[in-house]
Amino acid sequence: LPLLVSEIPVGEGWLYELKFDGYRLVCFVRKGRVSLVTRGGHDWTMRFPKIAAAVEELELGDAILDGEVVALAPDGRSDFQALQNKIRTNNDGAIVYFVFDLLFYRGFDLRGAALLDRKKALSRLIGHSSRTATIRFCDHISGRGDLVFASACQHRLEGIVAKRSDSRYEGGRGHEWVKVKCLSRQEFVIGGWTEPTGS
Repeated sequence: LPLLVSEIPVGEGWLYELKFDGYRLVCFVRKGRVSLVTRGGHDWTMRFPKIAAAVEELELGDAILDGEVVALAPDGRSDFQALQNKIRTNNDGAIVYFVFDLLFYRGFDLRGAALLDRKKALSRLIGHSSRTATIRFCDHISGRGDLVFASACQHRLEGIVAKRSDSRYEGGRGHEWVKVKCLSRQEFVIGGWTEPTGS
């Protein structure tokens, strides 16, 4: 899990990805059968049958993928409210699974390999021009994180995630993966209110 920080790290050895506003899902492929699981361990395969079918078409055999399910607005930005609405109405059209990591593939546990090597392997499996619009490889930019972040904010995106190119895949939050948000916002509930007197 990326750690929220106030400033993006810069320098050699960092990769920068877009931060999406969606649901993180780990995709388990066992003998071609697909399961989509939330961070909390809930099976959401039935909520996203289109994604499950698209992963099956990749014919990965046995694999574990990590990514984010998002609903894309017409301008290409991720829209969390639209995603929630699609889930509520059982409509998984226009939903995309951006895959950014490969943990296991055909008998090989890749969690100990460097992130850059895992992403190279993932890119070969999914491809930059994806055979399906539903599953997309989450590419990255190396170096100049300050410019990447400024561009993301200029385009009104959620933010960016910075990852050490040599990082292993480990549980929990650490300083190897960090995120910086462009917009500072928080949802809250108004429990009650009273009309002001004298106005």
